[in-house]
Amino acid sequence: MKGGSCEIDGGISSQFISALLIACPLCGKPSKIKVKNLKSSPYVDMTLDILQRSGIEVLIKNSTYVVPPSQTFNLSTYTVPSDFSSASYILAASSILPSRVRLVGMFPSLQADEKIVDVLREMGADVHWDREKGIVDVKGGNKLKGAVVDVSQCPDLTPTVAALGVHAEGVTVVENASHVRLKETDRI
Repeated sequence: MKGGSCEIDGGISSQFISALLIACPLCGKPSKIKVKNLKSSPYVDMTLDILQRSGIEVLIKNSTYVVPPSQTFNLSTYTVPSDFSSASYILAASSILPSRVRLVGMFPSLQADEKIVDVLREMGADVHWDREKGIVDVKGGNKLKGAVVDVSQCPDLTPTVAALGVHAEGVTVVENASHVRLKETDRI
């Protein structure tokens, strides 16, 4: 890659945008990435955060990311946050079954999938998140109720919300999920 300009549809996947943002600082020419219809913007925000921590400059103006050329990544230490996407399965299972689960190391971050805690609360689960200590407690066995969940910014929660909906009384609606068909697999 040499650098240059491109326009990309962010309604398919934010992964393409993150990949370009990571690669373009190493190009010999400036890069401009014009993004239309960005879904899952928190994933791009996470990419921008780690780039900034790595000393990489990215300018943002009117849905265009401008990446200066010939930059050097400089990140000596970084603590990877716990993965709320993966944790969502454990939290959901615990809310359905008569059980109690405590997950540690679940500190707030830029992950959109932290929304699972709010979804569980809305559905009637007994869930508590101590953000300062990074502890999520779920006590299962409560009757869950259906909810309307917008997954436009957290598509990885779609399978978890669907599983919760099967065990909930009433209707569960998963909204704004069309882009979930275009992930690694057709998750719908």
